[in-house]
Amino acid sequence: MKKTHFILIIVITTFISGSVAFAASLAVKCPVVIATKSSKSYTLSKNKFVCFKSEADAKKSGYKNEKTVKKTWKPVTSFSGSVDKTTDPFIITGAQWRIKWDYPGDAHFAIVVYDATKNEYKKLMVNTIGATNDNSNYYGAGSYYLDISAGSDWNASIEEYK
Repeated sequence: MKKTHFILIIVITTFISGSVAFAASLAVKCPVVIATKSSKSYTLSKNKFVCFKSEADAKKSGYKNEKTVKKTWKPVTSFSGSVDKTTDPFIITGAQWRIKWDYPGDAHFAIVVYDATKNEYKKLMVNTIGATNDNSNYYGAGSYYLDISAGSDWNASIEEYK
């Protein structure tokens, strides 16, 4: 075997074993700073950590420490009407969401949540007679729509907690 081939094999072997050792060292040392960008959280379950050596390096790249990102209620969509209505489907990506409603009327008012992919009943959120202004939480990501029954004007909005 020529000397150049032998050296090339040693270099490749060293590179591969060095890469494995480097990857192993990352597995142990990586979570120094686990970060998130553009409100997308990188989680262990999806194996999409973004790691930095320091907070300063993360900030330079436009990332924030995942522990400092605070969850808040974020609007998804809103609906309004004056009588019964089946809404267009909406998508929930977070684990928790809520429906906020305002019904100033004196007749019947109800909101029912349906799974849009299965066209399946999920939950009766409100069922009352008379004016109401409240909210109710629901849990689970997915595609949903609302079936709203009302005798007069109403407003409803959907928010996610993320």
